[in-house]
Amino acid sequence: MLATPAHAGPRPSGHVSVDPQAGPPSTVITVQYQQNNLTAQICKRIAVTFNWDGHAVKKATLINCIATSSFKPPSDDRKPGIHRVTAVPDGGDTVETFFLIDQPDPSGSPSPSVSPSPSRSKGTKPSPTDSAIDPPTDPALPTYAGPSLDGTVAAAAGTDNRGGGSSGGGTSPIGIALAFGGALVLGGVVILGYIVMRGRREEPEYALAESPTQPIPNFPGIFTPPADAPTLVQPAEPDQPPPVPD
Repeated sequence: MLATPAHAGPRPSGHVSVDPQAGPPSTVITVQYQQNNLTAQICKRIAVTFNWDGHAVKKATLINCIATSSFKPPSDDRKPGIHRVTAVPDGGDTVETFFLIDQPDPSGSPSPSVSPSPSRSKGTKPSPTDSAIDPPTDPALPTYAGPSLDGTVAAAAGTDNRGGGSSGGGTSPIGIALAFGGALVLGGVVILGYIVMRGRREEPEYALAESPTQPIPNFPGIFTPPADAPTLVQPAEPDQPPPVPD
């Protein structure tokens, strides 16, 4: 007659769930395993391993027959689609559920496009073949940079800029000289205009009687007709009575 060991009992069996059930690759997944067929005393001695697509990611001990853990999908297994999440209690049956990654990994997508570009730019060097293929370029046209400033003027401008920046504002010596010169020019124009206007007012206006005149000979005879000229005015005829009808 065989005796049954004291620790022998039913195999642990339960169910597992994930929250949320879908999301981006960086989602923090909370997975929970709940034991169904064991008492609370037996549950305390059982550990549960959580797997992502068959790879162990977390391990927790049952507390009141419930084990809970949180993790992110492994960085090397974040492809969009359905992934298998399993819970394996020590000496028990494996239970599973699923998590859906509904979009590509934003952190992994830029790396393939960005990392090769600097390597190609650094490794690429001009070769004789490339230079021979390129068409000859026209020589650059000469450019006129403008007249160069005198050293004294440039030094004065630099000193003025530094002084204005340190004091927070002010008038430069060049500005004062320009303003003074403009005032002198304006004053000269005003004085010249005053002299011209005064000279015009002091010129004498000649009287009309002093203007030279020349008499026109036979001026009245031009408009007087000769004595033998026919008279153009005809005497008026007397008024005639109106005709009487027969």
